[in-house]
Amino acid sequence: EAVRALGRRVVVVAPPPVASFDIGDCLERKARGSLMLGRYSDCKIYVSDYRRMRSRTLELLNQVAMKADVEVISYHDFLCDHTTCKTEIDGTFLYRDSGHLSYEGSEVIARKTRLAERLIRSAR
Repeated sequence: EAVRALGRRVVVVAPPPVASFDIGDCLERKARGSLMLGRYSDCKIYVSDYRRMRSRTLELLNQVAMKADVEVISYHDFLCDHTTCKTEIDGTFLYRDSGHLSYEGSEVIARKTRLAERLIRSAR
């Protein structure tokens, strides 16, 4: 309300899905052809893990959207299906570590999701 009282429009961008392992390191090892073993050898984020790790954040974002009448823009639908979330697109690594997007990944996601247009359209 205070921000809107200043004549500003508000939109919230949700953080990207996160993992319990270093995605950037995993993708680099995969690209080098290193031996990859274990659950995360595909370097993908598992939706169940992500939702468990970020349950409080996701609940807060839901509350903000409902109570403050603010649009929350999420990458979940673009990056994730029911089971896993992408960590690379067309050979571009989306992440630099366990939860932060790489510069190149940010650009790919913003372009493919038309982020600028969505932000302008969603701000209220």
